[in-house]
Amino acid sequence: MKGGLSDFTEIIHKRLSGVARRNKKRMKFVIKWIAWILVVVGALNWGLVGFFTYNPILELLGAGITRVVYDLVGISAVILIVFKVMKMKGMKKRR
Repeated sequence: MKGGLSDFTEIIHKRLSGVARRNKKRMKFVIKWIAWILVVVGALNWGLVGFFTYNPILELLGAGITRVVYDLVGISAVILIVFKVMKMKGMKKRR
């Protein structure tokens, strides 16, 4: 009976670790997409500020929330850089 229980727990462990890997990949995908969207919004905003002295984020959200949006854009840029560096390091290890 003991052997059967350990086989059962091993099967469960393998399935759960596979689910965890899939969830981790899905979460990275979602984080990257959110980061890209925020970086693009920030870039477009700064382009409008630079060319036309018009700040749509400030107009839409007000001064208090604008600072939070700028913080999120900066954090998103750092996240994208970290993911890129991790990918480059992974490519070097494969060679």
